[in-house]
Amino acid sequence: MNQWDEDIAIRMKAGERDAFKICYQILSPVLYHLLLKISKNEDLAKDLLQDTFIDAFQNLKSYKIGSNFKSWIKRIAFNNFYNAVKRKDYINQNDIEVEDCIQDSPIHESALADTQLFELLLSILNETERLIIWLYIVEQYSHQEIATLFDKSISFSKSTVSRSLMRIKTHVKVKNYAY
Repeated sequence: MNQWDEDIAIRMKAGERDAFKICYQILSPVLYHLLLKISKNEDLAKDLLQDTFIDAFQNLKSYKIGSNFKSWIKRIAFNNFYNAVKRKDYINQNDIEVEDCIQDSPIHESALADTQLFELLLSILNETERLIIWLYIVEQYSHQEIATLFDKSISFSKSTVSRSLMRIKTHVKVKNYAY
């Protein structure tokens, strides 16, 4: 079994040990990749992955059967990342240069170039902005959901998204590449 099935969450709530193992095997690569993309730090991503599963398994009683387990555990991962940012628990590795990210070929010729450009654009932002942009654009969270996650107002989410996108758009290195 390598695909998520909500029955696994039901089995975990019932205390079935194998279900916990299956859950970790299926969801850990997805969550690690997500945490690595938003944190830009392998050590932090590994720590947060471990913390996420510990928190999820310890708080499984708060998961409501019938809701989406993958969304629930991603929210835990985002909360853990946000808390790490607030505590400044890690070394920031945002020293990506445009020249390191963009190859000689035009951007539309390769999915790798698309990924590298996306990583460059995210690296322009601070950790909180990067998380909010990721949630809004990639995970397609609503402004209300982001506001709830950060315990802020909806206008906090809207203004952060707007300001972050403007910073990306007007960044000198991006402007030089785009034009």
